[in-house]
Amino acid sequence: MRILSWRLIVGLIIGVSLVSLASSWYEVQAQKDSLRSDLNHKAETLGESLAGTAELYLSSQDRAGLEQLVEHFSNREHLVGIGIYGRDESALVLTPGLNALLPDLTQLLKNAIHDNRNISTFIHLRFRRIHVLAAPLHAADKSVAGGILIVHDAGYIRTEIFRIWGRVFVRIVTQMLVIAAITLLILRWSL
Repeated sequence: MRILSWRLIVGLIIGVSLVSLASSWYEVQAQKDSLRSDLNHKAETLGESLAGTAELYLSSQDRAGLEQLVEHFSNREHLVGIGIYGRDESALVLTPGLNALLPDLTQLLKNAIHDNRNISTFIHLRFRRIHVLAAPLHAADKSVAGGILIVHDAGYIRTEIFRIWGRVFVRIVTQMLVIAAITLLILRWSL
C-alpha cells in the first residue's frame, strides 16, 4: 500500500507539474511579447512626438531648441538616451546616457537614414538588453534632413519574466503539496 500511495502521488505531481509548466510557459511568452510590444509602441510614440518638432528645429538650424527638446523628453521611464543627427549623420544633440553606446548604434541610424524608414529592434549590448528606435527626420520638401535615435533599457522585461517564473514555481510547489496531502488522505480513508 505504501508503494502504491507513493507511485500515485509521484505520478499525480509529475502530471500536474508538466501541465502547469506548459501553460505557464505559454503565459510567460505572451507576457514577454506584450511587454516588448508595449516598449516598442512607447518608443515609436516618443519618436513621433519628437520628430515633428525636431524637424522644425533642424530646418531652422536651432541647436538650442533641439537641446531643449531632448532635455525635456529625456526623463522618461526606462529611457537610456536620445540622439538627434544631421543629414551627414553627425551628432547634433545627445543625452549623456547615450555617449557610451554610440559606436554600436550608428549603423542602425545609417540604415534608417539611407533607407528612409524607421528601424526598431531589441539588441544585447555590453551586458544590457536595450531597445533602439532609429528614424529619419525630414525637411519641408520631404527629403531626409537627419535622424533620431531613441534608446530604452529593456532589462526590466527580463526582471518581470523572472518574477513571473518565481510565482509559477511557488504555485507548482503549492499544488504538489496539496496533491500529496489530498492523495494521502484519500488513500488513508479508502484503505
